Amino acid sequence: MVAGMKIFLYGPPGSGKSTCGRLLAESLELPFIDLDREIEASSGQTIAEIFDAEGEAGFRSREKRQLMQQVERREGVIALGGGALLDEESRRRVQAAGQVVCLMAVLAGLAGRLEAEAGKRPLLMEDLRSGLEALLGRRAGHYASFPIQVDTTGLTADQAAWEIQIALGHFRLTGMGEGYDLIIRNGALDELGSLLQQRNLKGPAAIVSDEHVAPLYLARARSALEAAGYAAGEIVLPAG
Repeated sequence: MVAGMKIFLYGPPGSGKSTCGRLLAESLELPFIDLDREIEASSGQTIAEIFDAEGEAGFRSREKRQLMQQVERREGVIALGGGALLDEESRRRVQAAGQVVCLMAVLAGLAGRLEAEAGKRPLLMEDLRSGLEALLGRRAGHYASFPIQVDTTGLTADQAAWEIQIALGHFRLTGMGEGYDLIIRNGALDELGSLLQQRNLKGPAAIVSDEHVAPLYLARARSALEAAGYAAGEIVLPAG
């Protein structure tokens, strides 16, 4: 399990947040939470029924309350509704709590995925394609403002989940014995101390390297650990 990691999947309806989220959570050995399903479970109503009874404002109020509960989770992959982060406070809280990945796809792809469940989408109840096009027009700038973007057009759910891992630079490797995390992204070494803190690991730490790599990266690794309060020892082995 990637302890302490929260990933929020966001984007327009039909972009694959729930389907990809389940697969991503399985790959990273994290809990999966679908925000809309949590809202339905807590209210005893479907999303469509909430819209009918309380309107969009009532739904957004319920959505925000449920989202604030998920922000406090220790870890998980959380699939958000397509408008959950329109509220500025919700966006700030979510971005402070974890990483937001915005999933996008071309209009035809989104519409194709939604056709089977149009009745469950209160904001797209009239003509699905034109309603979706209008919604994308209103929210285009909003969705584009999230730094981590993954285009799911033409991808299977498995492929999209893999692309999300690539975008995050975070993978979970399993085999014999316990699995472990693999982090490949720019600046990852500078996150070393904070990554250990996320896992509630205590010091001291030992940096194991060889005589070729140590001159290049050991000081930087030690600095990242010490900045997070870890005492760090060094073990430099002969290369080869």
